[in-house]
Amino acid sequence: MAKRRANGEGSIFQRKDGLWAAQYTDNRGKKRTLYGKTQRIAKDKLKKAIRQSDKGMLMEKNNITLVEWINEWLEVYAQPTIKKTTYASYYRLLHNHVIPYFPKVLLKDLRTDMLQKHFNMLAKSGNKRRVKDLDTGKLVRSGKGLSYETRRKVVILLMMVLEKAVDTGIIAINSAANVKLQKQQPKEKRILTLDEQRRLESVLLRDEKPLCFPIYLDLYTGLRIGELIGIQENDFDYNRRELHISRTVTRVDVPGENTTEKIIGSPKTYTSRRTIPLPDFVADMLHGFIEGHREQRELLRLILTESGKGDKVKLIDEGYLFISTNGNICDSVSLRNTLEWALKEANVPHINFHALRHTFATRCSESGFDAKTLAEILGHADTNITFNTYIHTTEEQKRMNMDKLKPISKTSAEQE
Repeated sequence: MAKRRANGEGSIFQRKDGLWAAQYTDNRGKKRTLYGKTQRIAKDKLKKAIRQSDKGMLMEKNNITLVEWINEWLEVYAQPTIKKTTYASYYRLLHNHVIPYFPKVLLKDLRTDMLQKHFNMLAKSGNKRRVKDLDTGKLVRSGKGLSYETRRKVVILLMMVLEKAVDTGIIAINSAANVKLQKQQPKEKRILTLDEQRRLESVLLRDEKPLCFPIYLDLYTGLRIGELIGIQENDFDYNRRELHISRTVTRVDVPGENTTEKIIGSPKTYTSRRTIPLPDFVADMLHGFIEGHREQRELLRLILTESGKGDKVKLIDEGYLFISTNGNICDSVSLRNTLEWALKEANVPHINFHALRHTFATRCSESGFDAKTLAEILGHADTNITFNTYIHTTEEQKRMNMDKLKPISKTSAEQE
């Protein structure tokens, strides 16, 4: 039975299915109904709706589609409150893995079973990565399933989108809340063995390619690729043998455009702002690299200025260490390509760039680093992340530890 309220305050009642409904008349004289799982939620929504109606803020949402709401959520609720790189990630995930599949579905008609079938499909064939067809030479969809981690990000993001729709009274239930994801067998992260690292370092140290040194530096600092690209000359204190990490450079897709841009921003988390003490040999090499390339950067400044591209010298003035010949910060793609070249030269199987960070963490663990120290050097807030994700046991380490075992009782050979 409806709870009677004064005129203009609306009414609240519980439906047969257990949901609470709040009804009121908006500033256009139209009767509106909001829903909540509890009486308190319904009451709060009612108060908010009446305030908005009184201010003339009412919007017609009954026939809004999922796609329209996603785009409104991105523009109104997400973009003003999050980092530009995070917004670009949200935009890409929703536009790649949700929007194309629900072009005309009304938000109020979205059901859990529809989303469950969608995520089941993504697990089987949702990977949009294109590979070269061996017969035609054309780029085609890989046909592989979308990774569990990416599907997890999408469903969490969709829950955020729909929860805001619940909060604003457009829908009663978050239909993404009960979606179950099919898990995949996690792939074991490959890191460099000691021998592979020796061979790779040999190539990096003997070649004069300008991007060989940052790769070598990463093997002894474990920096994320964006942190590595963002290093400036003043971040290095040679006397104290320290490297200060205070920024990251990321290339992101420009939402709605077929292009990308570089974003210079703060590190991933507050613990990512850190100071890394360097071994003497690394500090000496970094000092030598800076001194050796200072003259080259000044020459590049002169060339750019004389060619009418004086606006390109800003990054040189700011002291970025890894500058390309066109005056831009070196590209992550160029770093990855240089690593791929060096691996082939060293006859080492492929690893991705982030595996250098995993390799560094494992070498530190093998050398006896304590958990807290290693977590701080890597920029982790939790030592569990460090040990569960970044430290890997090599075959050499397994053998070394197994060889420590001694027999408890005398063997037959010893008894003879």
